[in-house]
Amino acid sequence: MVNALVCGTSSHGFDSHYSPHWILIKILSYKILISFSSQKSFFNEKKRLYVVATPIGNLNEFSQRSIDTLKNSELLICENKINCLKLLKHFKIAKKKIIIYNNISEKSEYLTSKTLELMLNYDNISIISCAGYPLVSDPGRLIIKEWIRRGFYVIPISGSSAFLNALVCSGFYCHNFAFLGFLPKSKVKQSKILSIYHNNFNFALVIYESPHRIFKTLSNINEFMGNRMIAVCKEITKIHEEFIRGSVKDVISHFHNSKEIIKGEYVIVVSIDLPEDQPFINRVLSVKKSKLVKNAVNKIKN
Repeated sequence: MVNALVCGTSSHGFDSHYSPHWILIKILSYKILISFSSQKSFFNEKKRLYVVATPIGNLNEFSQRSIDTLKNSELLICENKINCLKLLKHFKIAKKKIIIYNNISEKSEYLTSKTLELMLNYDNISIISCAGYPLVSDPGRLIIKEWIRRGFYVIPISGSSAFLNALVCSGFYCHNFAFLGFLPKSKVKQSKILSIYHNNFNFALVIYESPHRIFKTLSNINEFMGNRMIAVCKEITKIHEEFIRGSVKDVISHFHNSKEIIKGEYVIVVSIDLPEDQPFINRVLSVKKSKLVKNAVNKIKN
């Protein structure tokens, strides 16, 4: 059993500068969390919205089921039309009616309502992102919640995920993890989030980061969570795929000494472990903060 706490948002997801209308949409959309619904995805003729994961680099990872789903869809919802058309062209999928729904759209009550209104004219619809799973640090949440609220079906079409690929190849214990997506830009906000997880949760953390903020975020991890073991990953599934593993300080040093240009988005996996040079008892207390383990450690000491 894997326990995952997914708290990911887009790069602006922790900001609080929303209009009153947007806040109202968010409040109304949460009603679905307490509403009952039952879905048997393929046993009736209800309208279907397919959530299709797209390749994060290697196009060979796009499954035949994904291709067939896009071929059979009457409408495509995407965040970038150019990327969408490239995908269709590569897999020889005929052009479809396309609706652009991006971060700007999701912050607009009018654009969200307009998108849903257009969707009602079609029976088979697919939503895709530029790379990976829609909604994971990408827009689409409000559309899907409202679609379910109206009694229609939402069906996942599996594919590649940058954060899961990074997590399982990190070499760290990953039965319990929290996906945080892009952290806020503010050091104060980052410090609060990192400190909360450091002090209260026994989770590995998975974080997305841009190239121009990678140093600051790694420094903040070191400052507020200690010199943890981490894995920094980039170009996952591509020819220049790279995994850099070590303590936070070692990885920062690697970047400083490297002659390579830092570019592309990164995935940072923060282990629940501390480096091996830490005393054993300190490492145990760092990983297991429950009263049960603390009592056991005290017995060992005595």
